[in-house]
Amino acid sequence: MYGTIGSFLTARLAPNRPMRHSMIGGLIGFVISIIGAIAMWDTPPHWYAISLIITALPCAWLGGKLFLSKTK
Repeated sequence: MYGTIGSFLTARLAPNRPMRHSMIGGLIGFVISIIGAIAMWDTPPHWYAISLIITALPCAWLGGKLFLSKTK
């Protein structure tokens, strides 16, 4: 939920190409999630770190799409 809201806000504040800005933010979140999963792999639960990695880009895409649907 927070990732989607953050991507929506990123798209709203983007001067141009809102979907591109949202996806760049999602990519940053994806990379940070991978780094966090590697750093904290010794600490269970592992499913949480993996779910953050899996949902980073789809949430960014959804936030950008929601913004584009509101503006049209």
